[in-house]
Amino acid sequence: MYNLKFQTNKNVIDINNYNSILDKFEKSSVFYSLQYCNYTKEKCLSYFLLTKNNSPLVLLPIYLNKIESKAINSEEDYFDVISPYGYSGPLINNDASIEDIKVFWTKVDNWYKNNNVVTEFIRFNLDNNHINYSGHLIPTLNNVKGKIDDFDSIWNNFKQKVRNNYRKASNSELTFKIYDKTKTPNLIQDFYDIYIKTMVRNDAARNYFYPKNYFLDLVENNYDNTLLAFVYKDDTPISAELIICNNGELYSYLGGTLQDYFNYRPNDFLKIEVIKWSLKNNKTHYILGGGRSNNDGLYQYKKAFFPKEEDAVFYTGRKVINENIYNKLIRDIKIEYTSVENLISNSKNYFPIYKKMNNTSPKSFSVITNKEEWQKALQKANNYDFYHTYDYHELSKQDNEKAILIVYKEDDKEIFLPLIIRQIPETTYFDATSVYGYAGPLQKNIDHTFDNANFIKNLNNFFKQEKIVSVFSRLNPFIKNQKVVLNGLGEINNLGNIVNIDLTKDVGEQRTIFSKTTKRYLNKCRKLCDFKISEKSEDINMFIDLYYENMDRVNAQKKYYFSKQYFYDFINSSDYKTEVLFALDKESGDIISAAMMVKTNSIIQYHISGTKNDYLNLSPIRLLIDEMRLKGSEENYTYFNLGGGLGNNEDELFRFKSSFSKDFKPFHVWKHIAMPDEYRNLVIEKECNDSDADFFPQYRYKENFITL
Repeated sequence: MYNLKFQTNKNVIDINNYNSILDKFEKSSVFYSLQYCNYTKEKCLSYFLLTKNNSPLVLLPIYLNKIESKAINSEEDYFDVISPYGYSGPLINNDASIEDIKVFWTKVDNWYKNNNVVTEFIRFNLDNNHINYSGHLIPTLNNVKGKIDDFDSIWNNFKQKVRNNYRKASNSELTFKIYDKTKTPNLIQDFYDIYIKTMVRNDAARNYFYPKNYFLDLVENNYDNTLLAFVYKDDTPISAELIICNNGELYSYLGGTLQDYFNYRPNDFLKIEVIKWSLKNNKTHYILGGGRSNNDGLYQYKKAFFPKEEDAVFYTGRKVINENIYNKLIRDIKIEYTSVENLISNSKNYFPIYKKMNNTSPKSFSVITNKEEWQKALQKANNYDFYHTYDYHELSKQDNEKAILIVYKEDDKEIFLPLIIRQIPETTYFDATSVYGYAGPLQKNIDHTFDNANFIKNLNNFFKQEKIVSVFSRLNPFIKNQKVVLNGLGEINNLGNIVNIDLTKDVGEQRTIFSKTTKRYLNKCRKLCDFKISEKSEDINMFIDLYYENMDRVNAQKKYYFSKQYFYDFINSSDYKTEVLFALDKESGDIISAAMMVKTNSIIQYHISGTKNDYLNLSPIRLLIDEMRLKGSEENYTYFNLGGGLGNNEDELFRFKSSFSKDFKPFHVWKHIAMPDEYRNLVIEKECNDSDADFFPQYRYKENFITL
């Protein structure tokens, strides 16, 4: 005899009853506890309980929310249902059959119909409790799940970068401690301090800023099934993780790392030490979770620990129970859809869509011109290069030009577009360009599904308001989703390839790709030359002289003869890290070659260099590139960009660079005419020829060549 009960926890008696029910389930876990579900008096957790002959079979915790909308012209109240955040869905007893589960969902659906529930959204756990769900089931996110068996095999399966990071952490004398038996309020405070600083740094959504009491209650009421893991540097906690134990499996729940200690790689160290602890304590799996979206940077970081293991799929479920009311709720929302079915079954669509429209954070468009706000904005981006920084823009712009950073926000997504604004001579109009190098837009939380229509509208309005006729930007081959951000806005052209050395590969594997000529030069240079990195003023002055000598030799354009102050300001910038590498003749001790390399986040850029004419036949610049390759690999950088050929051609310079690597990346530029009529008038006024059409903006063609 089946019986379905619906109950809301409103008082102490209800809470005690709920806890006693949990005790009757063999697979009960922290994920179903009131503390994990973030139960409060203002946010009452409800649940369904299916029993058969008074024996509990299925428990489903939910939140039943009243729908507030003017679209529903009715005296009746309507509701939607959502499961608690995280791993949830039905908790199923071991003796429940497939038939029992089907009966459960049938009875729940009938209850919904009889109680004015419009939609249901369920997050399932990783224990296959999604099977036999009666709604639309969607594989939402791949979760990294590693089997804990033999440490040697686990170690060998790690990506090389993980092993290197662990060695670096060990050499830095980091220590690890996991607290399973003793978890004091002071420890939770240490964890909380690290966690909150991490959330602030990542500009996390507000719902991730749990109060400290949440963690205190969670640990206190689930003492035997929670762990606190810490990494220390000189007794200072620098990385932390709250781990949930679930039937022999460890779930990496929440944590963080202090930014000042990133270079020690404490998070890699923590996870490997947790694996070691798990082996000693007979745990079966370590679940690291997924990314913000499948295959993003966060997922790839986690996957590096268990690259050969099969992921666990995190499923979500959707239902529309009352289609008539649902259609009323979305009727006035300007969305494109073919049917209600498409909105439900397509994982790219937010569900329920009316809730997103009602709760969407306001869109905003702003322009930043000061350093403090500029750098704060860059810290929010998923990745950026030194070409995007405030200091580089200030160094690059002319006195009569202005550097700006456009910031666009929409929900949890952000776009950051740096530009230099300059007046068009003899007019009241302006245009925008990028710094020399690899710039373009940055983004946060944007992937290929992003709809940029509102961004385009705001950006074009800004350009017209500021009388900006055209926009040009060089894009960055190492920044993801720049084309997604700019899709449908002007045109993007491929100008050729640049040469990248993939620093994630083993250094020996990198060298196998070197040409025979480069290997021969390197062997000779290492016999005849010494190498150093220096910031001494006399060495920097020598580098500047070598650079000028190099520009003279190639008959460089005037704009490439930077002032001496430019070099010092560049090297002293705190926005990025600059290293000047020197090759010295062993016999005389003279500096014969030098190169400026710039490090930002995961990217190293080979910026500028110079070699004494008398030593060109030795090609000592190859030694400097090779030394930075080795150093960058050791320091866990990802990309080492050598750049392309002159004018983006596959010329002698390109062939020289490609003698180090065949990892070619396409180099694109973005061109956009924001004010077409004004652009055409300017082209006519400047008496431009059809042959000038490839130059952009065309009306600056003659000006460009006059000032060379």
